[in-house]
Amino acid sequence: MDAELGNNPSYVWRSLLAARDIITKGSLWRVGDGRYIEVLTHKWLSHKPIFLGENQPSLHVSDLIDGITMQWDREKVFDLFANQTQMEILAIPLSWTNLGDTLVWKENFAIIFTMKTAYQVALRLKERSQIKHSRASSDRATWKKIWALNVPPKVRMFVWRACSNIMPTRENLHRKKVKVDPWCEICC
Repeated sequence: MDAELGNNPSYVWRSLLAARDIITKGSLWRVGDGRYIEVLTHKWLSHKPIFLGENQPSLHVSDLIDGITMQWDREKVFDLFANQTQMEILAIPLSWTNLGDTLVWKENFAIIFTMKTAYQVALRLKERSQIKHSRASSDRATWKKIWALNVPPKVRMFVWRACSNIMPTRENLHRKKVKVDPWCEICC
């Protein structure tokens, strides 16, 4: 996930790197032996780990596992993390065998990447970014009410066009460089 574009990337490589954010947001590390997963930087919990105190040591998940019993080192987990993080860590089942850590797709129950779920993640990311820098968040409830009105579709469409200021008024037509008669009363 840390790869760079390079000098002469192929179409496939450019596409993969363009989708990296979607893949990162939709994936999660499944704990195996814990040797690869870094506690602070890799996404392996539903939230960022909350440490007790200011000290945030650079740890791998394997540092939290007792190497003999292959169970969580409860004492270490309780010493390092806040209650919410402790509970989530201790709820993760560990393997008795030395399986490696696995990056899984968390967006469906089969934990298998599909274009459908990747598209859903992309839509959620786009929606969040639009809400952040537009008035969409305050208008969202209003639009839902408008689209839920029990009126003919053409009325809903008219209301939407009027609220969005895309009616073919003289001003809007002029802005779009459409020639209109400035004195025509029908086009006002």
